[in-house]
Amino acid sequence: MKSALNRINGKRPPRSPTPVDVVERERSSLQHWQLEKSIVDLCLANKYEPLTNRHIDLLCNVGTVSVIFEIKACPLHSIAGPIRLAVSELLEYRYLYRDALGPTVKLCVVSDRRPRGGYEWTIGHLESLAIGLIWRNDGDDGLNYNDFTRRFLGDLFPQMIEWKGRSMM
Repeated sequence: MKSALNRINGKRPPRSPTPVDVVERERSSLQHWQLEKSIVDLCLANKYEPLTNRHIDLLCNVGTVSVIFEIKACPLHSIAGPIRLAVSELLEYRYLYRDALGPTVKLCVVSDRRPRGGYEWTIGHLESLAIGLIWRNDGDDGLNYNDFTRRFLGDLFPQMIEWKGRSMM
């Protein structure tokens, strides 16, 4: 079938694609690195050791609680896709690493922008899945969150209260 299709459109078969390590490409982006550094700093400020591996962007263990952060640098007009991917990854990591994590696992997406307009539904969707959301403020390097995330993670990261200026939902 493939050769018949190529004869019809007169094109040569495409070359085999070169494998691209999506995780490595994402981590190499400056935005991703800056977001990751912000969360590392938050962990260190609370004397939590930030951990990572090939899959998990950031993990910190606080007593019996493990917090997994998935960092997403999103294209300007497309935040739903990266958030969907983050949800999938977080749920997968919670399952795959269940024997290495604490008995209580909290999941959090960290994005370089707040979902707006037609994508605001993702905020409620994350809350319905018990997944926190932290985003970078527009116009500065500060971080922000919604009310669910404040209640969900605020006891572990009291500095979040200082971000209150632009809290939403």
